[in-house]
Amino acid sequence: MISIGYCRYTLFAWFLQSFDETAVSDLYFDSMLLPMQEECADLYWHTDAQHNTAASENGLHLPSGMQISFDGYYNLFPYAVYRDYTVCRSPVLSVTLQGRGAVTLTALDAAGEITAQVQQEFDADAPAAVQLRPEAPLPEGTAVLFWGCTAASDCILQKAHLTFEEPVQRTIALAMGICTYRREAFVTQNAERITALFSSYTDVHHHLFIADNGGTLGGLLENTPHMTVCQNPNNGGSGGFARTMQEVLRCRDAYTHLLLMDDDITFRPEILERMIFFLSHCTEAHQHVTVGGAMCFLDEPWKQFEAGARFLEDGTLQGLQMGLDLRTRSVCIQNAASPQEADYQSWWCCCMSVPCIRKAGLPMPFFIKMDDVEYALRLGQKTVCLPGVCVAHESFEKKYNPALDYYITRNTLITCALHGRDKGAFRRVRRMFAAVMRNAVLQRYDSAALTLRAYRDFMKGAKFLRKTDPAAHHKKIMSHVPVQTPSDKRGVSTEQILVPRWMRMLTMNGLLLPSLRANVAVDMQHAVTADAYRAKSLIHINPHSGTHYTTKLRRLRVWCLFWRSVLTGFLLLCRYPLVKRSYRLKRVYLKGEQFWGKRNACTTDTR
Repeated sequence: MISIGYCRYTLFAWFLQSFDETAVSDLYFDSMLLPMQEECADLYWHTDAQHNTAASENGLHLPSGMQISFDGYYNLFPYAVYRDYTVCRSPVLSVTLQGRGAVTLTALDAAGEITAQVQQEFDADAPAAVQLRPEAPLPEGTAVLFWGCTAASDCILQKAHLTFEEPVQRTIALAMGICTYRREAFVTQNAERITALFSSYTDVHHHLFIADNGGTLGGLLENTPHMTVCQNPNNGGSGGFARTMQEVLRCRDAYTHLLLMDDDITFRPEILERMIFFLSHCTEAHQHVTVGGAMCFLDEPWKQFEAGARFLEDGTLQGLQMGLDLRTRSVCIQNAASPQEADYQSWWCCCMSVPCIRKAGLPMPFFIKMDDVEYALRLGQKTVCLPGVCVAHESFEKKYNPALDYYITRNTLITCALHGRDKGAFRRVRRMFAAVMRNAVLQRYDSAALTLRAYRDFMKGAKFLRKTDPAAHHKKIMSHVPVQTPSDKRGVSTEQILVPRWMRMLTMNGLLLPSLRANVAVDMQHAVTADAYRAKSLIHINPHSGTHYTTKLRRLRVWCLFWRSVLTGFLLLCRYPLVKRSYRLKRVYLKGEQFWGKRNACTTDTR
């Protein structure tokens, strides 16, 4: 028996069957996600301190007297985003539960104040279904929705989801593309999760394309009607993602959207449901919007790295909503209520419209880094990072090596040249000189040389991208990366010398004076030149990976790098207009099927 509470509701006999895994036909927003493995419960719900929940196969068990609110990051519904991009206005909460108590649907504004609330009492001896819906339209300032339950007796919560009275606007056929290079464990796990998710849907057209750049998935994953493993040359992430795009475009109009994902992430498969649900309800004006997911850290899944990013006029990247602690309710509300407008969405989780991809072409052959930025600028579509859609990725600081700086520098130069964000050659020369001399003073001579090489390779123009064997070139770049070994802080000096800035400038950071200190510890990524003042040797430590490498002062090499940077700067000033024109003239070919058809079939373009 169910007693009627404070709002209008509908009880229908077939509701329980709608949750049968083999009978699900309509997508919805799952509002009762449960933690995976050792995840923090605060990412999903918040409760009073006196009681604890317990999960089982039957659902979530609540002891009598407990209050629970599903207002954590993964269960909070971002109504403001849906209001701006979709037709969704009239929410309907459906809950399956057992016991006695009350269910509440609450709407909040961006400040966390209640704008609307409805409640339904229940008294059920067996699992039963209840629906809640606001009796009036939600106020304009509504930002988020969540539901909660107060248990008057021991209760079991089985399922809960949000739907809307507004009809679906279009059918979404989702293709997924993963580019991988020797990440077998991650890829096979994610492929299994995707397969398991869609096995419960009979009317969602989907397919997973995996570009195997390392050739290591043979025997681990087999082609199926819904998954294709493509053996691909090692043309980097750019080549792998280009291959997945090629496969999708060759299917003509079979798919409406393509979701690109990294090979070294973990994620809840429900994020795919949420993307499809969002896209299927988008208005006509936003049917081609790019949808992405935030990134958190594998070892700190509650910490948000970024939710979308901007590419500034000076060519630097600015992550949005970085470093948020998603365990905090107020932070989650702000994160969902006020997503900032992004220029691009990184390809660790980025879903794009296939008609837009067909028009924009394939990625530029950057190998790694900046291909997603350049492509987003070329695509020209609005980008929204959906709150509650998130992947977990290893911290970039753990994976740092100087070769990444080469690709970031070179590809940023190309992107700025292509999209008119160059701000003139003189500014580029000044930035180059500062980067080279900073690395030289910090005794990172190979890093400084790689920065110079990035500028010189950029000045070779589009022909360099077209003719270079990317795998062989990458091998040469990696040969300049110092070997890192496990850190051992014995004999390491952490002494800091406070020297006036004018003294460091006058003596070239102590290079013109005798060296005094040895084995000075500096942060591999965040060291400043003052750390190396009058140092004989430096120990470059990566505190995130627990590794290090050692360098020694070589004054002659510093002076060589100085004069090489002067010459490179002079050449850049002279050649920049012609180089920029080269990339703009050849970009149609470099992003085309003719180029990538050859590149992904062999490692060099012999045209």
